[in-house]
Amino acid sequence: MKPRKKQFEELYKRDTVRLENDFKKSFDEEGAEGKKEKKEGTRIINEALRMYFKEN
Repeated sequence: MKPRKKQFEELYKRDTVRLENDFKKSFDEEGAEGKKEKKEGTRIINEALRMYFKEN
């Protein structure tokens, strides 16, 4: 039997953050709007946080 794929809620927690205006503008210009692009935005933020916590 194939292992069950984890549900979205098991992998992610929703949080609200404040972004500097310049960063938000760049983020939006890169296509972090819309349903498909939001996944990319999530990937970018998670990758940046991984890098941050690896360094500190």
